[in-house]
Amino acid sequence: MEKWRQFLDSLATRGGNILLLWLCVGGFTGLVLHALHHPEVNVEVKTVVLATFSTFTGALVGALTGGASRQRSNDNNGGSNAR
Repeated sequence: MEKWRQFLDSLATRGGNILLLWLCVGGFTGLVLHALHHPEVNVEVKTVVLATFSTFTGALVGALTGGASRQRSNDNNGGSNAR
């Protein structure tokens, strides 16, 4: 049980978040290619798959650049850390 807790704690870090987002983006890349390759897939399904792919890709980019955006928001607030 302790090893499982350590694994879950490692996923709660920034690196763990990036790893999970990479896995989701990779899975959705395959799904997008499959949906766009087969003409019999419904248009609504294609739209949902592409929107979900875009969401996960945006989340991955946000996680990768999270430190820079936090720094910019602190600069805009006058450098205060108050939330």
